[in-house]
Amino acid sequence: MGGFTRADKYSPDGTGAATNGQHQAYFPADIYNGTITLVTPTGLQLQSLPLGLFYSDGSNTVMFAELTNSVGQLISPNQVIYTNAFTGVEADLLYTYRIGGFEQDVIFRQQPLAPEQFGLNSADANLQLLTEFFNAPTPVETVGPADTQDNLQDTTLTFGGMEMTHGRAFLAGSTSTAHSLYQIPVYKTWTIVDGRTFLVEQVPYSNA
Repeated sequence: MGGFTRADKYSPDGTGAATNGQHQAYFPADIYNGTITLVTPTGLQLQSLPLGLFYSDGSNTVMFAELTNSVGQLISPNQVIYTNAFTGVEADLLYTYRIGGFEQDVIFRQQPLAPEQFGLNSADANLQLLTEFFNAPTPVETVGPADTQDNLQDTTLTFGGMEMTHGRAFLAGSTSTAHSLYQIPVYKTWTIVDGRTFLVEQVPYSNA
């Protein structure tokens, strides 16, 4: 399994790097003051930074938690966590590096306020994480069929030899059996708004 090189051994700014797999990942000391950089096996560079957590009903979108200062901690040979990474909710950002993959997860430490607190209906609202990409190459987008229950579509994004495939959400700390029972599909889209590029990952609030 690919592991992390502790770049803070060599650099006073505390940055980190994971370089033992097919791709390389680089992490800022403070998530708010840097970017996550992923270099694909073909040399494409993807620089990104989570923007915040949102509710959206398709017509109205409200940010309820914004990225804030958080210093990264190495918690295993292949994981780095930024604790309390958002304002407005107790939630962490967890990054997992593997030889064949890379994951970004939000770990909620408390139940966020309901959509009704922001003028939206829980039955219609989706919980979203927006991640901004900077000077990113244009991916090949493959849109899947609409889910019959959630009425959402997932898009597979291909950057050279790397794919962003269908993600899953689950209850943290549950057993592997529970994982298989309670995995929730995460739907993603690649969108450009006012010249800025975002990966939008979402689940229906009623499933969260």
